[in-house]
Amino acid sequence: MRFSDLIGQSKAKSAFTGMVRDNRVPHAILLKGRPGIGKLGFATALAQYMNCENPGTEDSCGVCSSCSKIGKGIHPDVRYILPIISNKIGGKSPLSDDYYPKFREHFFTNPYFSFNEWITLMAGENKQVGIRINEVRDLKRKITLKAFEGPYKIVIIWNSEKINTEAANAMLKLLEEPPEKTIIIMTVSDTTHLLTTINSRCQRIQMHRVPDAEMAVYLQEKHQFSEERAIQVSQLADGSMARAIELIHESNRSLSELYMTWLRLCLKGNFAEIHAWVELVSKENKEFQKLFMSYALQKVRDSLLFSFQADSISASTAEERDFQKKFSRFINLHGIEELSRLIDDSLFYISRNANTQMVLSVLSLRVHSLLTGKVLI
Repeated sequence: MRFSDLIGQSKAKSAFTGMVRDNRVPHAILLKGRPGIGKLGFATALAQYMNCENPGTEDSCGVCSSCSKIGKGIHPDVRYILPIISNKIGGKSPLSDDYYPKFREHFFTNPYFSFNEWITLMAGENKQVGIRINEVRDLKRKITLKAFEGPYKIVIIWNSEKINTEAANAMLKLLEEPPEKTIIIMTVSDTTHLLTTINSRCQRIQMHRVPDAEMAVYLQEKHQFSEERAIQVSQLADGSMARAIELIHESNRSLSELYMTWLRLCLKGNFAEIHAWVELVSKENKEFQKLFMSYALQKVRDSLLFSFQADSISASTAEERDFQKKFSRFINLHGIEELSRLIDDSLFYISRNANTQMVLSVLSLRVHSLLTGKVLI
């Protein structure tokens, strides 16, 4: 896995490649940032760069024996510590090694493999998932061995906030005095759940949300998205590439077309046509329904930009901009705020498994009243 396989994080890439070239890599690194931005992929790309046989100034070569093995998850000097469920296997407490084949199969084909996907893959919903003391003890035994092939032994600890207190305390000595040529890279999404003593012993690097524009280009190039759909998904993903990939699989229906049709029907006020639209959306799965409501909420809030004649900063397609300009004639600033509240409330109800047909029907009638000042009976 190379840095070029990831998007964004240009400052972190430049900083780390410079550290490696100058031979001043810290022995304990903490990559922190919101979920889904590629922290685990970045840690792997960094491990590959450090052990690459022919590194360039900005990236690993990607073709040497070391790069090939790290890219497949089979390098003997790169070890992953994973949050796992506590169910015993063969009477013994499980280790990351027991789950690694499953992890390897999914992560090395998708550098934005998410923690939620991992939980589902382990059937770990409603179960305790964490990194426990037996994992740290096993790591201490194995990390004392010399590197087999590369110049560095590298331990990557995914979602380190999942380390329980006993295991975290056992980690402290290892972070203070790791074996020679050993680098520990930890990823964390919520530092408030990580022991302060661990936080203070690491070189902390803040990673950032993936820019919408870069994400849209990535979706077009890697997933053959149209420009319109790439923009839609990148806006809704809110800087999380993992979320964008989840959205890809939820539905192929055009959110933009569905949204514009809905508002036209609400304005027109034909109850039979509104009912047919509601039935259509109600047949979709719950995730798509939430996706549509999130999209609608964002588009309504974009209307504020048009109200203030700042539409140039709205990341919309030409068709969407044309529709927003026409739609803005029918609603004032107060109306936009009220419409945003109505959609936000409906999204909340749908997320709580309320009857979708009822929620969308009531919403549509209220939107008609808001836009026209009339009550549809």
